[in-house]
Amino acid sequence: MAPAPVHKPPVIMQVIPHLGAGGAEQGCIDVAAELVKAKAKAIVVSHGGMRIPELARLGVTHIDLPVDSKKPTTMYFNIGRLRRLIRDHHVDIVHARSRAPAWSCLKACEGTTAHFMTTCHAPYNIHDNSIKRFYNSSIVRGERVIAISNYVADYLKANYD
Repeated sequence: MAPAPVHKPPVIMQVIPHLGAGGAEQGCIDVAAELVKAKAKAIVVSHGGMRIPELARLGVTHIDLPVDSKKPTTMYFNIGRLRRLIRDHHVDIVHARSRAPAWSCLKACEGTTAHFMTTCHAPYNIHDNSIKRFYNSSIVRGERVIAISNYVADYLKANYD
């Protein structure tokens, strides 16, 4: 009889600009805590913040990168940085929680086996600006998109199909 296949625990990397006070940050920490409880490897990438010690207490790996930046050059260089993390840590799912990091994450997942998902925490102002609409659309480009409420889901459906 053949030995049972060995399954590695899933590796989930959440990417959020900062770990300060706020609902998105709390959601990120809560998800990381549940992943650890479920024996998955949880990684959070952010550009720091006062809540990093909480991650350490939970057994979550934190990696500091400038994912808070909206500068196109920094976002571009974050693609390579994130792609290296995906490969080095054998990341299965990349979960972006903000628009700027979502662009870098989307591109970083290309050419890897990692799946890309996003969470939308609130509606964004569009004001008929096509550039802003395109920038905001990064949050709906995930293979899976989480809307934190029916209100946000309705907004995403109405504005981004």
